[in-house]
Amino acid sequence: MKYNSSRDRQWLGIALECYQLAAQAELLLRRSLQYESSKLGVLSQSRQRTEKAISTAWELYRLTGSDDYMYKAWAFAEQAKAVLLLEAIQRNHFQNAQANGHPLFATEKRLRLQLAYFERELLLQPSSPLRTEWQIQRNALLDQLAATERRITKQYPTREAYQRQTDASTGAAIAGICATLPGYAVVEFFIGKKHLYVFSQSPTGKTNWVQVTSPDSLGAQIQTLLAMMQSRTAMQTPGPYLALAYQIYTQTLQPALTPLAGKFDKLLIIPDGWMAFLPFESLLYEPARNAAWGQVPFLIKKYPVQYAFSLTVMERQQQLIIGAKRNILHLAPRFRNKQRGLPPLLGGDNEVPFYEKKLLDDRAGLEALSLQAPLYRIVHLSTHAGVDSAGLLPRVELYDRSAYLPDIYALHLQADLVVLSACQTALGQFQAGEGVMSLSRAFAYAGAKGLVASLWTINEAATAQILRHMYTHLASGASKPLSLHQAKLDYLSDPNVPGFQKSPYYWAALTYVGDNGTVKMEGQQGLQPTLLALLLLCGIAGVVWWYWKRR
Repeated sequence: MKYNSSRDRQWLGIALECYQLAAQAELLLRRSLQYESSKLGVLSQSRQRTEKAISTAWELYRLTGSDDYMYKAWAFAEQAKAVLLLEAIQRNHFQNAQANGHPLFATEKRLRLQLAYFERELLLQPSSPLRTEWQIQRNALLDQLAATERRITKQYPTREAYQRQTDASTGAAIAGICATLPGYAVVEFFIGKKHLYVFSQSPTGKTNWVQVTSPDSLGAQIQTLLAMMQSRTAMQTPGPYLALAYQIYTQTLQPALTPLAGKFDKLLIIPDGWMAFLPFESLLYEPARNAAWGQVPFLIKKYPVQYAFSLTVMERQQQLIIGAKRNILHLAPRFRNKQRGLPPLLGGDNEVPFYEKKLLDDRAGLEALSLQAPLYRIVHLSTHAGVDSAGLLPRVELYDRSAYLPDIYALHLQADLVVLSACQTALGQFQAGEGVMSLSRAFAYAGAKGLVASLWTINEAATAQILRHMYTHLASGASKPLSLHQAKLDYLSDPNVPGFQKSPYYWAALTYVGDNGTVKMEGQQGLQPTLLALLLLCGIAGVVWWYWKRR
């Protein structure tokens, strides 16, 4: 009000400082809370204040042109995403760094596993007569968990320093993270009620900040595009999709990327709200009216695209220490006899061309996942998954039962990569201040550095082909996001794939979220020389046999 009456921008500066103080007070309050549900409540209530802070910084940026205000606003946007996920990753980071372990860590894991049972039952049976008893036992476990964490902090004073790294982001920290991503243009979105804000930075440090009006209109367009993309019938007529996909590109990415002058060759996108359900690589970077699917200028043909829950989360995922020694675990329940009413799923057998252990059918249950998954660098699940109509109950199907979010939170993974070859594993309810509560987020919470997940019901044959190529690129030393990117390009350029099957319906659902590292497979370096030696010996034996027969 003071600024509106006087037009003196010092009032805007004072208001921005007040918003920063409020954010610090919220951080102290969140630290004092024991239950994650309470922390989520605080985060959701701060969303409106965050939007006001960003709009205040925008006005100062518009008046001064100073990047300082852009970075302050960007820091506010970061604080509105994946805060509890970041705390979990920091906890995993600290525990993984303690190579010798400690009995208290085992106690903490046991308590989280017990807690998962009551969290799951409370989630699935909200009207049960046992609900009060479950809440009492859940709260008792939370008290024990808090006491155990205090004992760990006393034993390891450095743990508190690790946890405090989840404190409010700063503009300097954001600029520093962007600078560690060679070749990447970073684009982060924040959706407010009145405006959509788009922050971007090139590898050379050039920045851009865009304010887009009418976010509700854009959201409706994206929903329409997603409905088209998930319908084989709609994809039979490319024209409407092509026009809308280019229009959305011009409203979201083009304004952010054009001022960066093309000084990048990869894209890191941090979405917000309903934008988390959009595979940006399926947008068009130039108009195309009547092109066949194989000739459409999809963004994937111009840039590799990867995603992150937040910029800070991705940085912490990069720092995670992976202690797993084994390479690839492949779980495929298959449901050959329609167990629990689920349709058979046999195509998953062909998704992983090489693996160290494969668990099929009744061996692919929840206990096997809990015991075996923490031992492997790559965990691949070929199964069914889904969410309810409200996105409240994301689940992945194992042979014996469904695994819900609380079950996955308690897994304690040490995985470079989790591949969720199942339908809708990136979907879930949007929680203001945290993000989409999806299966992919749950596996990241459990300790995965990177995830391949799906945005809709996927085609078995196309998915198997893409994933086989992805593993080939991983084995050659390519990074995780580039391996999936190149596998999709292999699919799109394959002359044996019919033209219609190059529509986004078949390939765009699979997305990668997480760090941009490679997977170091134990023994992988010695694998190819060994095979070559065997082939050479076989060749020599063949020549000797042929010579002997001739004699």
